[in-house]
Amino acid sequence: TDNSLESFILKTNNGEIIDLGFLSSKPNYTITIDDREELWPLIYTAKVNEQNYAYIGTKGTTSLIDQQFNVLSGATSTLTIQVYSEGGVLNTYTINIKRANDVKTFDSVTVSGTGFVTQTFSADQFISGVLDIGNIAYNIDRLNVTFNMVDGSKSTIESNFIGNSQSGIWLFSKTGLIEGQFRVKSQAGNFGEYLKIRVNRQVA
Repeated sequence: TDNSLESFILKTNNGEIIDLGFLSSKPNYTITIDDREELWPLIYTAKVNEQNYAYIGTKGTTSLIDQQFNVLSGATSTLTIQVYSEGGVLNTYTINIKRANDVKTFDSVTVSGTGFVTQTFSADQFISGVLDIGNIAYNIDRLNVTFNMVDGSKSTIESNFIGNSQSGIWLFSKTGLIEGQFRVKSQAGNFGEYLKIRVNRQVA
């Protein structure tokens, strides 16, 4: 008894074929697709071999052509295809689809504050993972730090000096070399490398 899909094609809404590595013998798949409006909803086509009397969902249905499947931004949903043999034996294919960007970088960071000339540093200005701002006067006990994210990325910042926020106040309680550490978390939940911002707060 044959209860397998002969073919399964998944495409983005703008016609790009998504390579699942589909095999009739492999029932489960997991993929992440970028969260860009022009890609959604996804379109899929599934077919069984008619000569084997297999069917999809209901008897007599041998193909599903250009069906739409949508997922909410940042969420994961499961596309399920149920294939039955002529005798009614079920074989279920599942495709877990996450709609999320996987951008683990940022565009730039803006540093400002009383007594400090506002400056914006690009991600490229981090040398070996460190942005060294240099000396700041003792009377500067805080700086405003704002991360400018890649447009449309929906990535966020996790840090030990302004909290898990794209913008915040970095407070200084000591002098000498002070480092703040952060990393970018993508919408898909993956992390970029740890990076540091360093200042040298001078003694009074």
